[in-house]
Amino acid sequence: MKTFPLESTETTDLQRHLASQIIQLLQQQQAGAGTRISESRLAAQFKVSRSPVRAALKWLESQQWLETEPYRGYRLTCDAAQLPNLLTPAPLSPDEALYQEITGDLFLSKLPSPFSEAELARHYQSDKVTLRGVLNRLASEGILQRELGYKWSICADIGSYDSQVASYRFRLLLEPHALACSEWQLPADTLQQLRQEQLHLLQQAEHLNPAQLFNANAHFHETLIRGLANPFASQAIKQQNQLRRIPEIKAMKVMGNPRRSLEEHVAIIDALLSGQQQQASALLQQHLQNGLATLSRNYQRLRQLSPAQQRALLAEHYSADAVEAFLRSLAD
Repeated sequence: MKTFPLESTETTDLQRHLASQIIQLLQQQQAGAGTRISESRLAAQFKVSRSPVRAALKWLESQQWLETEPYRGYRLTCDAAQLPNLLTPAPLSPDEALYQEITGDLFLSKLPSPFSEAELARHYQSDKVTLRGVLNRLASEGILQRELGYKWSICADIGSYDSQVASYRFRLLLEPHALACSEWQLPADTLQQLRQEQLHLLQQAEHLNPAQLFNANAHFHETLIRGLANPFASQAIKQQNQLRRIPEIKAMKVMGNPRRSLEEHVAIIDALLSGQQQQASALLQQHLQNGLATLSRNYQRLRQLSPAQQRALLAEHYSADAVEAFLRSLAD
């Protein structure tokens, strides 16, 4: 059974996202080998036209997870439980795509400070309305601040070690407390689906790229915080995930252990499914502390290497720009 990532230059973002959604739907339905799949029903389910659904199904067929029968459509070649969870994010809106591009450049220290809106609009070929919205969002997140004369300055280094430590400490204050609250509640089927996703990821942990691992981690934490039914808490965790996405994918996970993190996720879910919220809270606290310890240990190990050794190690995983940005933050 193939388990490599869903990446193809022949499919659009929407088609890749639909392929991921189709797998999740089949797993929720506990579909078995031989289950027939209707293109029209999927299009109605996901409120899209049949063309992208057809392309998504063809891609799934190319991976040998589906097969076609003349005049009868597609059918599963294995139980849905055996399919990998592709965790493909939804297509980005123009403002979200611009937000991620700017935060990526901020991480790599590619933007001067201060800069003007006109300079940024030309650089990113963006319209002023979309750009202004993204800049205001970054200001609300404490990353940028407005200056006189349509100028903006950078007031937070999202790629630094200190900012990563501060993020972990903030999450330690919020997330374990949320699980321990009497008001916390998530449906059992939501937890079961989350558990199934983590187990699928464990089966293919060595084949997952950093972006997939980050998406899985962010989805896990954002799902758990929803149980508090507090929009402020949910938004806070979503914001932390947005801010740590670039540094974690590009530089912070060189020496990470994805299997350990996924196993800890499963243990937390199992405690919740058995009604042991306090135990789950303690496990989540330990999970975050482990992440913080790994972050600190990685920095300490890297600081003990010579500059040449640091570059050689990081260059195995990241671009030259990402390496230089990481080393700058390491020296601070």
